[in-house]
Amino acid sequence: MSEHTHPTFLEAVRREWWIPVAITVLAGGIALALSSASPAALYEGRAIVIIDAPTVAKFPDLPKPDDMIRELASNAFSSEVASRAVVPSDTVAAGLKSSTRADPQSQLIITFRSTDKALASRVATTAAGYAAERVSVIGGKEIWDLQRRVTETQRAMKEVLRIQSEAGRNASSSFELLAAGTEWEMRMRLYEDTLALRTLRNAYYYNGNLTTSDVSPVHRRGATIAGALIFGFVLGLVIAVFREAILSRPMKDAS
Repeated sequence: MSEHTHPTFLEAVRREWWIPVAITVLAGGIALALSSASPAALYEGRAIVIIDAPTVAKFPDLPKPDDMIRELASNAFSSEVASRAVVPSDTVAAGLKSSTRADPQSQLIITFRSTDKALASRVATTAAGYAAERVSVIGGKEIWDLQRRVTETQRAMKEVLRIQSEAGRNASSSFELLAAGTEWEMRMRLYEDTLALRTLRNAYYYNGNLTTSDVSPVHRRGATIAGALIFGFVLGLVIAVFREAILSRPMKDAS
């Protein structure tokens, strides 16, 4: 009986070259046929909420980006967005996604996919606007305390101006100086608190930024076909080597 040796990889490919070629062509043809079909259009609405990272880090009561992602995934959030966008809650819950970008996290990205382009846009922008609103509720303590201080300062300043008006020209110079100093101090405090309040309320800010793009598979035809060709070629090589190994096995003679 003659000795049989297993063929090397190159020898197997040289003899069975037609196998990887055939499978590669077949895989590419199937991918081309599938990607050239006319599937239902799929649109993705993408809205970006800007995160003021330094402010969020400075004020502990403000929700962190991860807290907002959990908030967007809740049933209560989906229900409210569905109500505002006039869409079934299940539809919103199934298609609404959120993530953050950059380090520190400076963008809250909200996406929604639908076969209806207008619906994809409407739900994404509605969710982004509502997310910015929810920040004032979730992190309300610091915002409410600051708002109360602003209101009290405004009320006190009106009282000072009323007293100044009633005193009129008969007021002494020391009274006028004291009243002027008090008014200036209140105005400065009001300015600082109003600025801080605006900063807190805009810690998560949505300015209407929205993009809607077609993400259906037909628009990824090139990548799909390239992947299929690579997969088919590798599979063909494996089959060719395996076939050569089978054919090179010694046949046992019947006794």
